[in-house]
Amino acid sequence: MFDRYAGEAQPVFLYMMVDGRGNAGLVNLLERVPGLSYVSLWHGTEIESYTDIAPYLIALDRWQLQDERSLQYRLARRIWREATIPMVTWLWSYNALDAMASHYRRYVTYSLPDRKEYYLHFYDNRILEHLRKVWTEVECQQFIAPCVAIDYRNRLLVDVHWENPQPSWEFETDKFCITNEQHRQLLNLFYADKLALQLRTTCGVRLDHPTVIDLYTLICGQIERAEKYRINDGPGTLDYVTCGVLVSPSFDEHPFVNERLRAVAKGEMSSVEALEGVGDDIWNAIQRKGHA
Repeated sequence: MFDRYAGEAQPVFLYMMVDGRGNAGLVNLLERVPGLSYVSLWHGTEIESYTDIAPYLIALDRWQLQDERSLQYRLARRIWREATIPMVTWLWSYNALDAMASHYRRYVTYSLPDRKEYYLHFYDNRILEHLRKVWTEVECQQFIAPCVAIDYRNRLLVDVHWENPQPSWEFETDKFCITNEQHRQLLNLFYADKLALQLRTTCGVRLDHPTVIDLYTLICGQIERAEKYRINDGPGTLDYVTCGVLVSPSFDEHPFVNERLRAVAKGEMSSVEALEGVGDDIWNAIQRKGHA
């Protein structure tokens, strides 16, 4: 991987963008490598003092990465192995570190038309994937503009290679803004992660799913099933998903439960009434069938 673009007439620099939230003690590791160039993307923001969890843009010497004994090689290998996988991004660019940092600091926050501002953890590749779904082609191009390419692993640990056919030395400098509709779409895409966090916090050891990916996939499926019954409000969706996760993903197929959920779809009762009206004997029967 490190010899990619080695034959380019213009030198192509390699950077790692690392989310400090997914790699404990990252800044201490960076400080131990003599001559290493890196910057915090939170520099100049109200949260720049949180250096232990900040995102860092790290300039790597590609020649040192060819030598497994070099400190930069050992650093890159350790970050890649120890970091939560979606928290590491590789960027290839003709641009120097300062220009890259200036460009990507623009995305640390975003504004809405009413001037409300939100922090954006785009260096978490799960969020970057969501952004690519809601951005226009122009906005995607603006993000990748300084890069020849961006490489990362998505939530499912699949390698993603994002090539830029038109790398640039001139970037947008205006405050990063999105529309209200894009904001709404992002919140919807983040919703499954929010529910996963809530369930891990409240249910703890009762969650027997082997991986975070399995839990996320299950929750996404349950959100889709809930929408079939027009359950799309916060509490109602959480209740439905909880039943799907803790009891059975197909609990809605039980005749008694299904009848009540179809009543919810018709507006004849609330989702809370529908699920609270299911007795323990039925829940136990559904769970036994699911584990059979």
